[in-house]
Amino acid sequence: MPASAVVAAQDNHNKQNETAMAQQAVTTKQVKKPQKISLGEIKKLIPAHCFQKSLNKSSAYMIRDLLILSTAFWTYQYLPLIVFWNVYGFIMWCLFVIGHDCGHQSFSNSWIINDICGHICHTLIMVPYWPWRYSHWKHHIHHNHHEKDRSHHWKTNEEFESLPWYTKLNARNPLLPFLGWFVYLYFGWFDGSHIIPSSKLYKDERTNTEKLKNLFSNAMLATFLFIVFGIFKVSFSTFMIYYIPSWIIFGFWLFMVTYLQHHTIEGSITYDDSNFNFVIAGLETIDRKYGYGIDDIHHNISDCHVVHHLFFSKIPHYNLKDATNAIRPYLKSKGLYKYKAHDNVIIDFWKVFFKQNFIGTLSKN
Repeated sequence: MPASAVVAAQDNHNKQNETAMAQQAVTTKQVKKPQKISLGEIKKLIPAHCFQKSLNKSSAYMIRDLLILSTAFWTYQYLPLIVFWNVYGFIMWCLFVIGHDCGHQSFSNSWIINDICGHICHTLIMVPYWPWRYSHWKHHIHHNHHEKDRSHHWKTNEEFESLPWYTKLNARNPLLPFLGWFVYLYFGWFDGSHIIPSSKLYKDERTNTEKLKNLFSNAMLATFLFIVFGIFKVSFSTFMIYYIPSWIIFGFWLFMVTYLQHHTIEGSITYDDSNFNFVIAGLETIDRKYGYGIDDIHHNISDCHVVHHLFFSKIPHYNLKDATNAIRPYLKSKGLYKYKAHDNVIIDFWKVFFKQNFIGTLSKN
């Protein structure tokens, strides 16, 4: 799908009076009276500066993450491996979030600059930028849709119990959060492979545009590997010892953050074509404060995710906090704001993962 369609799709949402019945109280377990709400109402609460994209600010954050990542060329000699993997795996995740802004076209007002910077950020961490952007766009326009939101696909209890025993076992496999991103990206778990132009990811495409973009982004990955092994002469063993474990930690962060933004210990509500509403479904997203400075370091993708989902192509990451502060009181007054502050987000993640896994409640309203 042409990149301009991403903005057009959301702009259409902005023009509609989105109304629906809320399914659940979102700050407590108590079910409150259903509310009506529109995207226009929410947008009016957000200061105008939140929608302003600054190339200078975005570039500064990108350079910051790239500089920190580059220190790996020296620190690998001194840091214990477990420390190295966790530090640089997390920095890879931070750089991914910058590329994530590029994919949403919120990095700058230039499509060309966004896609160049997006390829730089994502190629260094072995993510095919354009295929990922395409699948991620589908996640955003179909958030919490029971069938069409494929990133962390939900199953009802009945659907889950009907799965083969080995599928149910794998769904709760503790290795899944570490390897799930690899399987999703390259082997096509749920969405389709991001490296094969003929995968089911592109089954709805009527043109070859996205398939050609797939080839280009994956050619960038091949070029990166050629530079690593052919020009810099990095040995395969060094790559496997330092880069791959760090990449797996990056994958864990991506899996955990994405999972926790859309799943709760109490269970999540999903919708189908009969009742899907962009705003109400988007408000099933959860803001989570990790603490210890983590939220700011990884560009507030965790504690400002609700407003991000409502205005995903409009607000750059450095304005998400102001936008969240502007809409939080209003959403809380209507019982439509989900928020969780964590003492230890890693432990809380495993609790949700093993208890709820991918099970959601399909709304009948």
